[in-house]
Amino acid sequence: MKSALRSTLLAAACAAGLVFSSATASAAEPGLVDFGPALAGASSTRNIEINLPEPLLNFAATIAKCQDADAAALIKDLKQIRVNVLGMDDKNRADLTTRVQKIRGDLAEQGWLRAVNVQDNGDDVAVFFKLGRNSAVEGLVVTVLGKNNEAVFVNIVGNIDPTRIAALGEKYGIDHLKKVHCNPASTPAAPVAPTAPVERSSAS
Repeated sequence: MKSALRSTLLAAACAAGLVFSSATASAAEPGLVDFGPALAGASSTRNIEINLPEPLLNFAATIAKCQDADAAALIKDLKQIRVNVLGMDDKNRADLTTRVQKIRGDLAEQGWLRAVNVQDNGDDVAVFFKLGRNSAVEGLVVTVLGKNNEAVFVNIVGNIDPTRIAALGEKYGIDHLKKVHCNPASTPAAPVAPTAPVERSSAS
């Protein structure tokens, strides 16, 4: 998780002059995941928590509309972005790994779709989607056991355009979202009727 994410989002919070508690978002939101209970009591070498609820995202979208239309489009329908980062070492690695696996299992049981599963070069990444009506993406969860000794938990709530997920990761420094590309399936072409064979008249 890049430091750019922390600095950018925290700077936005300071600019808004607002302070929000981690419980601001309504539990009724179908894409909301509270990592608190699953991470309660976990030891960590460091602990970073970022919470951007809907009022702050609306504020950011209003400002971005005048300066960066693409950024405004990314966040205009979002209701919350939450990020938790826990530092890992040899003492807590096994415990955090167990907690991550439990979170992933609970999400699967609750109907979340596991769209990305990557174990590569020391990183263990899983991305889940919560689908609503008409297959709209209402929530996104990223869980990472990183080779850089970080356990990362990201929850994005709201009407998420799947074609913009990678751009959202790029804009806010959420590294593992940059590799998530969900392009809608192309409409299959209509079947072509076979051409009737041309009958040749025989010479009389």
